[in-house]
Amino acid sequence: MEKIRKVTFVLSIILIVFLSACNNKKAEEKQKIDPMLKSGTEEDTLLVQETIDDLEEEVNENFPKLSVIIDDFGNYNNFMLDSLLVKFDQLPTEVAFAILPNLPYSEFVMEYFQNTDRELLLHTPMEPLNDKINAGDLVIESKDDAITIINKLNSMYGQLNKVVGLNNHMGSRATADSEVMTSVLQWCKENNLFFVDSATINNSLAYDLALELEVPTAKRSMFLDVPDASIETVDKYLSKLSKYSEEGKDILVITHASTLQRQTSLYYFLEQASQLGYKLVPLSKFLTYPPKDKSKLINPSNNNPI
Repeated sequence: MEKIRKVTFVLSIILIVFLSACNNKKAEEKQKIDPMLKSGTEEDTLLVQETIDDLEEEVNENFPKLSVIIDDFGNYNNFMLDSLLVKFDQLPTEVAFAILPNLPYSEFVMEYFQNTDRELLLHTPMEPLNDKINAGDLVIESKDDAITIINKLNSMYGQLNKVVGLNNHMGSRATADSEVMTSVLQWCKENNLFFVDSATINNSLAYDLALELEVPTAKRSMFLDVPDASIETVDKYLSKLSKYSEEGKDILVITHASTLQRQTSLYYFLEQASQLGYKLVPLSKFLTYPPKDKSKLINPSNNNPI
């Protein structure tokens, strides 16, 4: 009888919590749960609380996720109160900032945010297909051997050691090279950093290699400011987003920190995406984790750029 009582008690609580979560009436249902918890034993209370936590986590994941990275921080006068850095800092803290190394304000940006909830990335310069494009003074190139790549990454990371992950700056040639990306991703794994494939080329190997090497990863879905940062361009992406929201497709957006117009357009995009049912989440909650890590979010639907 005691066993039956406990099972009945727990099932009753589970049913109330589940219905509450689905209908978003937690406050109202909590009034029903509290007296029941008080009537049970300490063991009952612990069991029910664990069940509540598990159910809430499951329900809270039941929405299409949106994550955002803003690239190219480090090249602007961040000491001015009206600077781009201060303006972009007004965005939700879920939005990640990617910092280029070797720029006048690279380390300043890291220090500015190191004690905040905002996630920072090392925006890693990599060799583009077009040889005429300057990717910077310190660039990972397809001709580099593993030792050279490691030394370059160590140099970049030495400047920006508060980052939680990497994403590629340019890099269409480098990210399509399996030897180069294997060296990069093994370095990420050794330093407990994730890698985001900016997907600057269709045949990038970064995302698939990262999963193979058991490095948490994600792949860019859209560049919000391509071909420009106008509201008209954003509206075109929103029309696609409307379709993808119905499919429950998770979306990773990249834009850039070079103009205030990009911030304005991003604000508009976030507002409209929210109305379409998207939930803005930190990048670390969007990543695809290696399947062996059962405690982490598995997100296999974010690997096809729009």
